[in-house]
Amino acid sequence: MGLAGFSPKAFLPSLWATALFSVPAVLVLLAAGAVMGTLHERPHTLSSLGRLVVWGGAQQWLLQTIVLREVRQAASRWPAVVTAALLFACVHLPNPLLVIVTFIGALAWCTIYDRHPNVLPLALSHGVGTLAMLSAFDDAITGRLRIGLAYLRFHG
Repeated sequence: MGLAGFSPKAFLPSLWATALFSVPAVLVLLAAGAVMGTLHERPHTLSSLGRLVVWGGAQQWLLQTIVLREVRQAASRWPAVVTAALLFACVHLPNPLLVIVTFIGALAWCTIYDRHPNVLPLALSHGVGTLAMLSAFDDAITGRLRIGLAYLRFHG
Protein backbone atom coordinates (compact mmCIF):
# COMPACT_ATOMS: atom_id res chain seq x y z
CA MET A 1 0.00 0.00 0.00
CA GLY A 2 2.87 2.43 0.56
CA LEU A 3 2.96 5.36 2.93
CA ALA A 4 -0.28 5.90 4.86
CA GLY A 5 -2.67 7.87 2.69
CA PHE A 6 -0.70 7.43 -0.54
CA SER A 7 -1.72 4.17 -2.19
CA PRO A 8 -0.15 4.31 -5.69
CA LYS A 9 -2.79 2.04 -7.25
CA ALA A 10 -5.56 4.25 -5.81
CA PHE A 11 -4.16 7.46 -7.33
CA LEU A 12 -5.94 7.39 -10.72
CA PRO A 13 -9.31 6.16 -9.42
CA SER A 14 -9.10 8.79 -6.66
CA LEU A 15 -8.14 11.49 -9.16
CA TRP A 16 -11.12 10.61 -11.37
CA ALA A 17 -13.61 10.47 -8.49
CA THR A 18 -12.23 13.70 -7.03
CA ALA A 19 -12.54 15.47 -10.39
CA LEU A 20 -16.18 14.37 -10.66
CA PHE A 21 -16.83 16.13 -7.35
CA SER A 22 -14.45 19.08 -7.64
CA VAL A 23 -15.25 20.43 -11.09
CA PRO A 24 -18.98 20.93 -10.39
CA ALA A 25 -18.24 22.24 -6.88
CA VAL A 26 -15.81 24.85 -8.22
CA LEU A 27 -18.29 25.87 -10.92
CA VAL A 28 -21.04 26.31 -8.30
CA LEU A 29 -18.75 28.47 -6.14
CA LEU A 30 -17.71 30.65 -9.08
CA ALA A 31 -21.30 30.96 -10.32
CA ALA A 32 -22.44 31.99 -6.83
CA GLY A 33 -19.74 34.64 -6.73
CA ALA A 34 -20.77 35.90 -10.17
CA VAL A 35 -24.43 36.10 -9.15
CA MET A 36 -23.54 37.91 -5.92
CA GLY A 37 -21.19 40.29 -7.73
CA THR A 38 -18.21 39.28 -5.59
CA LEU A 39 -16.30 37.23 -8.20
CA HIS A 40 -12.84 38.71 -8.66
CA GLU A 41 -9.33 37.87 -9.86
CA ARG A 42 -6.71 36.94 -7.33
CA PRO A 43 -3.09 38.02 -7.60
CA HIS A 44 -0.42 35.32 -7.73
CA THR A 45 -2.92 32.57 -8.51
CA LEU A 46 -0.36 29.85 -9.20
CA SER A 47 1.73 30.43 -6.07
CA SER A 48 -1.47 30.74 -4.02
CA LEU A 49 -2.67 27.44 -5.44
CA GLY A 50 0.61 25.78 -4.50
CA ARG A 51 0.33 26.92 -0.89
CA LEU A 52 -3.35 25.97 -0.73
CA VAL A 53 -2.66 22.47 -2.06
CA VAL A 54 0.04 21.93 0.57
CA TRP A 55 -2.19 23.28 3.34
CA GLY A 56 -5.19 21.32 2.05
CA GLY A 57 -3.02 18.23 1.75
CA ALA A 58 -1.99 18.47 5.39
CA GLN A 59 -5.65 18.78 6.39
CA GLN A 60 -6.64 15.88 4.14
CA TRP A 61 -3.89 13.66 5.48
CA LEU A 62 -5.06 14.29 9.06
CA LEU A 63 -8.73 13.92 8.15
CA GLN A 64 -8.28 10.69 6.24
CA THR A 65 -5.43 8.86 7.97
CA ILE A 66 -6.35 9.78 11.54
CA VAL A 67 -9.95 10.98 11.91
CA LEU A 68 -11.66 8.77 9.31
CA ARG A 69 -9.48 5.78 10.19
CA GLU A 70 -10.32 6.07 13.89
CA VAL A 71 -14.03 6.57 13.31
CA ARG A 72 -14.05 3.61 10.86
CA GLN A 73 -12.84 1.42 13.74
CA ALA A 74 -16.06 2.21 15.62
CA ALA A 75 -18.62 2.55 12.82
CA SER A 76 -19.51 1.21 9.40
CA ARG A 77 -18.67 3.07 6.19
CA TRP A 78 -21.44 5.68 5.83
CA PRO A 79 -21.79 6.60 9.54
CA ALA A 80 -18.00 6.91 9.73
CA VAL A 81 -17.89 9.21 6.69
CA VAL A 82 -20.66 11.43 8.10
CA THR A 83 -19.06 11.53 11.55
CA ALA A 84 -15.62 12.38 10.16
CA ALA A 85 -17.18 15.11 7.97
CA LEU A 86 -19.03 16.56 10.96
CA LEU A 87 -15.84 16.60 13.03
CA PHE A 88 -13.95 18.28 10.20
CA ALA A 89 -16.70 20.89 9.85
CA CYS A 90 -16.68 21.53 13.61
CA VAL A 91 -12.96 22.35 13.47
CA HIS A 92 -13.95 25.27 11.22
CA LEU A 93 -16.34 26.85 13.74
CA PRO A 94 -17.55 29.53 14.11
CA ASN A 95 -17.08 30.50 10.44
CA PRO A 96 -20.49 29.57 8.96
CA LEU A 97 -19.33 29.45 5.33
CA LEU A 98 -16.38 27.21 6.17
CA VAL A 99 -18.53 24.92 8.32
CA ILE A 100 -20.96 24.34 5.46
CA VAL A 101 -18.36 24.07 2.71
CA THR A 102 -16.02 21.81 4.69
CA PHE A 103 -18.87 19.51 5.69
CA ILE A 104 -19.92 19.07 2.06
CA GLY A 105 -16.31 18.71 0.93
CA ALA A 106 -15.43 16.25 3.68
CA LEU A 107 -18.44 14.08 2.83
CA ALA A 108 -17.11 13.74 -0.71
CA TRP A 109 -13.43 13.48 0.24
CA CYS A 110 -14.00 10.85 2.94
CA THR A 111 -16.25 8.83 0.62
CA ILE A 112 -13.60 8.94 -2.10
CA TYR A 113 -10.74 8.14 0.27
CA ASP A 114 -12.64 5.24 1.83
CA ARG A 115 -12.75 3.63 -1.62
CA HIS A 116 -9.50 4.95 -3.12
CA PRO A 117 -6.98 5.79 -0.34
CA ASN A 118 -4.75 8.45 -1.85
CA VAL A 119 -4.75 11.97 -0.38
CA LEU A 120 -2.94 13.66 -3.30
CA PRO A 121 -6.07 14.17 -5.45
CA LEU A 122 -7.94 15.29 -2.33
CA ALA A 123 -5.21 17.84 -1.59
CA LEU A 124 -5.55 19.19 -5.12
CA SER A 125 -9.34 19.34 -4.75
CA HIS A 126 -9.04 21.10 -1.40
CA GLY A 127 -6.59 23.66 -2.81
CA VAL A 128 -8.54 24.35 -6.01
CA GLY A 129 -11.81 24.58 -4.06
CA THR A 130 -10.30 27.01 -1.59
CA LEU A 131 -8.89 29.16 -4.39
CA ALA A 132 -12.30 29.15 -6.10
CA MET A 133 -13.98 30.23 -2.86
CA LEU A 134 -11.44 33.02 -2.33
CA SER A 135 -12.00 34.17 -5.94
CA ALA A 136 -15.77 33.91 -5.74
CA PHE A 137 -16.35 35.78 -2.49
CA ASP A 138 -14.91 38.75 -0.65
CA ASP A 139 -13.43 38.73 2.86
CA ALA A 140 -16.73 39.74 4.44
CA ILE A 141 -18.22 36.44 3.22
CA THR A 142 -15.20 34.15 3.69
CA GLY A 143 -14.09 35.65 6.98
CA ARG A 144 -10.62 35.45 5.42
CA LEU A 145 -10.93 31.69 6.05
CA ARG A 146 -10.39 32.33 9.74
CA ILE A 147 -11.71 29.98 12.40
CA GLY A 148 -12.04 30.14 16.17
CA LEU A 149 -10.96 33.33 17.91
CA ALA A 150 -9.33 34.67 14.74
CA TYR A 151 -12.74 34.58 13.02
CA LEU A 152 -14.44 36.29 15.99
CA ARG A 153 -11.77 39.01 16.05
CA PHE A 154 -12.12 39.53 12.29
CA HIS A 155 -15.87 40.02 12.67
CA GLY A 156 -15.62 41.80 16.03
